[in-house]
Amino acid sequence: MLGRMRPLPDDLGPSAFRYRDAGGLGLTSKMLRGRRFARVTHGGYQLAEAATTDVAVWQALRRFHPQVALSCQSAAHAYNNQLDAGTVPHVTSPAQIRRTGLVAHRRRQAEITSGHGVELTTPRQTFLDLAAELDDLGLTIVGDGLCAATSLTPGQLLDFVNTHPPVPGLNQARRVAALVRWPVASPMETRVRRLIVAAGLPEPLVNDPARDGGHGWLAYVDLIYPQAKIAIEYQSEYHRTDRRQWRSDLSRMRALQEDGWLVLYLSVEDVRYPNRFLGPLRSALVSRGAL
Repeated sequence: MLGRMRPLPDDLGPSAFRYRDAGGLGLTSKMLRGRRFARVTHGGYQLAEAATTDVAVWQALRRFHPQVALSCQSAAHAYNNQLDAGTVPHVTSPAQIRRTGLVAHRRRQAEITSGHGVELTTPRQTFLDLAAELDDLGLTIVGDGLCAATSLTPGQLLDFVNTHPPVPGLNQARRVAALVRWPVASPMETRVRRLIVAAGLPEPLVNDPARDGGHGWLAYVDLIYPQAKIAIEYQSEYHRTDRRQWRSDLSRMRALQEDGWLVLYLSVEDVRYPNRFLGPLRSALVSRGAL
């Protein structure tokens, strides 16, 4: 029969501690090697149950590496209020950090700022860092999201990457930064916009107001061709299941249609099989003299 695990000290908190202090905390080397503890960095430990989020990992690491900051996916999630979104934590630091369950980038120079209760790379630094890890679509989604969630503008992002010294991913960052738009409300809007452009069709405006013949405001729409009076709306499950949103969508659709607008509503299936909407969109653009 297996013996019971030795109980932990009552006053052991979630903070990280050094190996040399373990004895004073009532802990043995054998206990530290067990599943109840996580190795934060060389010579540093923390209760495993306290090391399950990006913020907790950052808080533990900064005791040993004061200049550590969340970066890459972890920083992007923070800016979009999605901290601890289930991915492996990413950090950057001038010092080399080795730890299981962590992606640590060693960078002697990186733009760091404070926000969301943590130290993290700036939005434009986060975009550039991710250029070495993501494809064009993924990076465009990140760029759109960062510009929507922060004060960063597409023009500022483009200026930053165009004047930055050579680093891995810089060429892709420069190419994709030119595709970033504002204000984009969701990753699906980015996907739809990129599918339209990839099909050789004119790029629609993003979240621009639809106006009537007298230039009065009718509605904001996801993607729009103002001159052709064509509006494209992506409908998530929320639009179908939330009654208030459903009624609002009906009201907007009636207002647009009464003024002669063509409204194309898309679902996740249309994004998965884009020819289902790209063909009708092309025909509509032709019939309305926009193509």
